Amino acid sequence: MNPFKRSIGLMAAALALWLAAIAPAAAKSEQQKCDEAASVARSFLGDPNFAALKAGLRQARAVVVVPRFEPGFWGIDGDDDALLLVQREDGTFSHPAFYDIDDGSVVKGLWGRGGSVMLLVMTDRALEVLLNAFSDVRMGTHLTVAIGPAGNAPLPANVDIISFGRSYQGYSGGSIAGIDIEVDKGDNQDYYGYGALPRAITIENRFRNPGADNLRNALIGR
Repeated sequence: MNPFKRSIGLMAAALALWLAAIAPAAAKSEQQKCDEAASVARSFLGDPNFAALKAGLRQARAVVVVPRFEPGFWGIDGDDDALLLVQREDGTFSHPAFYDIDDGSVVKGLWGRGGSVMLLVMTDRALEVLLNAFSDVRMGTHLTVAIGPAGNAPLPANVDIISFGRSYQGYSGGSIAGIDIEVDKGDNQDYYGYGALPRAITIENRFRNPGADNLRNALIGR
């Protein structure tokens, strides 16, 4: 075979393999996202490495669960799912609102190989920003962020968001500074019906779906 043609063929094969590697997985249903988030919540809250998360959850205004966080690959942004639940006065949690997470070019610590994340929303201001995140809200720019400690060490003070992450190798202190979060209007409407927006779901309790009860129960240890 002509060496030039052989080289072209090898390059084409390599490109095909690379494109297959970065191709997005089949879209998940909103119920699958809820179920994955419930599994993550139970796993984190049952892990002694996340004792500070369990204690901090009782103080938080809300929690965001990111079941699978996959960093961008070779400059291609990652785009992942997040679910926000507001804590009520009785310690239970609202139904979840769906969001998109975009890591941009951020690949730090945990995110080098991907993992799962739980974010404690500690301030009223942060909750208001997230409820109205109809365009990108950048962590570390629009909201202050800190990494949650391992074990039962004290939580960072005077921050909007405290992050707890687990890579596929275990606890990790990966930073979330630089990632963007935005309301996923399509997922919210598909799961709850027309007009379902974060405030109406989580604060006004105008929309419900019993499929989310597994996640809500996971956050209170049921």
